[in-house]
Amino acid sequence: MTSLASSIGNLPASPARPPSSYSEPAGLAVVIAPDPSKSHRKRCKVTHSVRDVLVCGNSLYVASRAEKAIYSCGADFGTPQPFITGLQDNPEFLIYAAS
Repeated sequence: MTSLASSIGNLPASPARPPSSYSEPAGLAVVIAPDPSKSHRKRCKVTHSVRDVLVCGNSLYVASRAEKAIYSCGADFGTPQPFITGLQDNPEFLIYAAS
């Protein structure tokens, strides 16, 4: 499991003591949608969130489905900065290709 700062700490199926919420952009966006069942009418699920991470040299890259963007953090793992924005579709995977 990969853990990254989320703008919402108390996600569906969180542990009894959920992690803290972080304001955006340090906490990446997440989309929560209803997912009711007969026995759990108020159940929800995460539908768009961080899908993949990649470490290359001293940088961390994060694919964010909620924002249709790729973010990068430097060696200090500070606030994520936009790397690629305005994607037409939700990013699923990050692939490193050496040049």
